[in-house]
Amino acid sequence: MPLQEYIFSFGELALTECKHELGALSEKYLHDKSTLVAECSIESRIEELEQASQDFEYSASEVVAEDKEVLKESAIEFEQLCRDFILSGEEVTKLPETIKNMEVEGQLERASETNQQLTTGSRNLNNKLSSVETELMRVYVDKKEKSLNIEKQISALNQELATLRSKVELFFFLFANKKPQLMLSFLIFLPKKKTVSSAN
Repeated sequence: MPLQEYIFSFGELALTECKHELGALSEKYLHDKSTLVAECSIESRIEELEQASQDFEYSASEVVAEDKEVLKESAIEFEQLCRDFILSGEEVTKLPETIKNMEVEGQLERASETNQQLTTGSRNLNNKLSSVETELMRVYVDKKEKSLNIEKQISALNQELATLRSKVELFFFLFANKKPQLMLSFLIFLPKKKTVSSAN
């Protein structure tokens, strides 16, 4: 093979390998970017938790309101019974038995327990939401750092490709002007083959 054809083939091979390396790194960047978008879907989970928290608080308000309404009705009934006892002249000794049957004290205790359960549930939900927000921020910072590193690598590779393209253009110029000695000197300064490392 003539020297000029050998030099020409070597220059084409170097340019092709550099393009392949840039393509591989670009694919890796797109993959990491899509992964970051997928993991950022945690934001939608936070919105769901916030909606669940609002629904929980609304349900809690309804339960408390219902218990208050029951107690109010019981108090009205108790007051009416007292009036009936007085008006009818029945013995006051029957009042404790009537109060026991109405279980006013039991209703008050159940209302207190319900309120305590609602408070505990709301606290647990807030803690879970805070944990998810912390994890989301950690993932966002980590992926942003990786994305910046990949962009720096692509920028550096683009610069190398531009330099190599300039050298190849010079090589073709020397080839067109039939200056093999200068072409041999030019080949010494061509970059050696590099392996693109995957960014985790």
